[in-house]
Amino acid sequence: MVASFLLAFCRLVLSFVFALSFVGKLRDVRGLRQTILNFHILPHWLNWLSGVITFFVLVSELLVIMGGVLGGMFLLPTFVFAAFLLILFSGTLMSVLVRQVHTSCNCFGKSDKPVSVGDLWRNGGLLCCALGGSALFFWSQQEQASLPWAAWFLAGGAGIVFVALLFSIGDLIALFQSW
Repeated sequence: MVASFLLAFCRLVLSFVFALSFVGKLRDVRGLRQTILNFHILPHWLNWLSGVITFFVLVSELLVIMGGVLGGMFLLPTFVFAAFLLILFSGTLMSVLVRQVHTSCNCFGKSDKPVSVGDLWRNGGLLCCALGGSALFFWSQQEQASLPWAAWFLAGGAGIVFVALLFSIGDLIALFQSW
């Protein structure tokens, strides 16, 4: 039962975060494309690829959302794909930080907050959910369907608190660094 609860938690966290990200980016698709250009990951002669990457990002996030909602046989591939995307996104953010490119992440829509180590910690927490969900998928043998509704609501509430903490992690890091 505990494994099934944790699996539901991971599933809900990833679905919620990817949904927030998808909706935020969908509201400003041009901004997403500009963010990709601002990251300076493409040589100038390949800037036209930013439109393709924008499309890939949006479709990929939508696939994670759909897999999280549908569950069942889609759940394990969804966890694995979410982990892949988080590693890819984190690598891009790390590249931006190492090269000291001063730009905003816009991971969840238009934002003025510059890319920071907090973004990597947030993605690390989400990656733990994706990898943990993959492991729990095997351990619980898909028992999550048998969870009572109360357990789903509890997992959802815990997931919302976890996501709120992950979204605040950059501010928490800054607070502790100021001491």
